[in-house]
Amino acid sequence: DAALVSGALATVQAATVEAATAAAIVAETATAEALANATSTPLPPTETPQPTDTPTPASTPTPVSVAPAAPTNTPVPTDTPVPARPPISGKLAFAVDNGAIRYDTYIVTMPDGELLAKIDGARQPNFRLDGQKLLVNGEGGSFGENVFEASANGNIEKPVSGSPTDLFPFYKPDGTTLAYSNPQLVYGSVGYESYLFVQCGLRPPNQESDKCAAIADFGIIIPPGAIGDIIGSHPVWTTSDLLAYRGCNTWAGGGSCGIYVVGSWAVKRTSAGELPRKILDGGSLHPTDAKAGLIAYQSRESGDWEAFIATDSGAGVVNVSNSPGSDDGLGTLSPDGRWVAFASNRDGGWAIYVAPTSGGPAEKLFDFPKPNPWGTGPREWINERISWGP
Repeated sequence: DAALVSGALATVQAATVEAATAAAIVAETATAEALANATSTPLPPTETPQPTDTPTPASTPTPVSVAPAAPTNTPVPTDTPVPARPPISGKLAFAVDNGAIRYDTYIVTMPDGELLAKIDGARQPNFRLDGQKLLVNGEGGSFGENVFEASANGNIEKPVSGSPTDLFPFYKPDGTTLAYSNPQLVYGSVGYESYLFVQCGLRPPNQESDKCAAIADFGIIIPPGAIGDIIGSHPVWTTSDLLAYRGCNTWAGGGSCGIYVVGSWAVKRTSAGELPRKILDGGSLHPTDAKAGLIAYQSRESGDWEAFIATDSGAGVVNVSNSPGSDDGLGTLSPDGRWVAFASNRDGGWAIYVAPTSGGPAEKLFDFPKPNPWGTGPREWINERISWGP
């Protein structure tokens, strides 16, 4: 029996081994078939790279020898060009003593001094701004002794003032009336003195009416409240409607002298007066002309007479004659305000010179008709006038 059991066990073990082996073979076969039957996902095809041109190697630049740069010359500074001077044109009026104790007024071309007209027995000319008319102070002429208006060709047209002692007539800038000084028209607080007057128009006061007719009473320039006197001479009428004149602070003792300005409206007929204001200091100063916001004047504060200009407020003083040792004055401004003409004896005889108002050397234009064209005493040259019109 034992032998039977042992044989049976052996048979069972052998069968088990055989079955296991067969199962293994079956599993292996199935796995192989599964692998063989599996479908793999194909990868996208890879592009075949195209051949590219082989780049040509850059050539190595051949070294170039560079010569050293020549040194740069430092530029030589040049003189700043001088602006061209403005042209000179128009006409000039001035007085010349005729040797018979009177003056004659000459009207000449600018800049060459050719005679256009002559008014016998007239002095202290003043052109209207348009140059068509001029005022003259009659002195021994056939037409009388007052202030007259003449045409630019020298014809006396009409009297415009009423006293033979009216001096230094000067147009209002718009040409509608005039101012002047007179030393014998009014007897003031200290006797006869030179006072300033403004008329209502361009006709003698005796042809006017009301207050315009009473020039001595109502045409006089007065200080505030008419307290004291405004004594002055050589008036000029500025573009800012002021009278610039030679004087002192006579309403306050008179110790301060020079060129003063006062409103042209400060006459007794239309106002309560105005206090003048000093714009330039010095007892020798005389205003000689006014145009384009400027005042021309003469002074000998430095020892000799010189011609100057300044603004009508007294600023920007320029010595336009600048000639020590000679007499220079009676400056008159060109119509455009860019030149000033003046009288000078720097070369011996008297002549007309011009200089730019901006400053610069003066140049001679022409001689006066005679080497010494002036009178003496109250008729000496400093009390004359030159006027430049278009």
